[in-house]
Amino acid sequence: MLGRASCKKCAAITSAFEAKVQKDDMGGLRYSTGFPSSHKKRRTDLRLPMEIVTRSGEIKDIQVPLKDYYPAIVLPVFDPPACIDEREYDGGIELVGYTVTRPKRSLDEILEKYDAKEIATYSMRWPEAWARMFAKIGYSLAVKQYGLDRLKQQDIYVLDAIIGTKNDIGRWVGCLDEPTFEGEKDQIVGLFLKDGEIHAVIKLFSWIRKIPAYLVVVGKLSDDAKS
Repeated sequence: MLGRASCKKCAAITSAFEAKVQKDDMGGLRYSTGFPSSHKKRRTDLRLPMEIVTRSGEIKDIQVPLKDYYPAIVLPVFDPPACIDEREYDGGIELVGYTVTRPKRSLDEILEKYDAKEIATYSMRWPEAWARMFAKIGYSLAVKQYGLDRLKQQDIYVLDAIIGTKNDIGRWVGCLDEPTFEGEKDQIVGLFLKDGEIHAVIKLFSWIRKIPAYLVVVGKLSDDAKS
C-alpha cells in the first residue's frame, strides 16, 4: 500500500466511485460471501435487499438475512476502448451487456421460504463507476511498474476521467475484443507497451471459467523510459 498516495480531494473522489462498486453494486455479494472488507468483524445481523415476485404475482422489495441472500457475481461488458477501434465517440461509457455467475446453491429453499417464484438482487447500477475503478487500477499498475517520475501527467490519458474533470472514460477503458478469457490459474493484472502507450489488462475472479477481461489505455510512457 502506498502511504499518502492521493491528496484528500482526489481520495474523496476515488473513494466515492469505488464505494458505488464495492458497496452498492457488490455489497450484497461481499457481505454474504465474506469478502475482505474494512470491517474487522463480519456482521451477522445484516439484512440485504432482494426483490421477489410472489406466487400470486405481487412484486415486493424485502430485506433478508445473510444466509438467505443469493450472491450472484455480475460483471459489466463494455465495447473496446474507443481509441482502439476508432469508432465515433460522444463521451461516457455504455454498458452493452453483463455476465452473471450464479452460486451453486439451489434457489428452491429461498423461493419456498418467501413464497416467491422469482428473485432479483441489485447490481450493475453504476457502470461508469466500474470503468473509473478499472482506470484507477490500470494507472496504479503503471505507477508501480514505472514510477511517477517516468510518467508525465499531461501524457496520462485516464487521469481526467478518474477524477471526473472529463467525461471520456469510454475512450480509454473497455473490454478486450475477445469478450472472455478461459479460466486461468491466477487473476490477470498486467501491463504491456504498444507503440509507446501503456496498456493494462485486468481480469477479476480467477476461479470463474469465462468472464470479461478489461483493457485500460493508461497513457504514454516518457521517451527515456521506453527502453
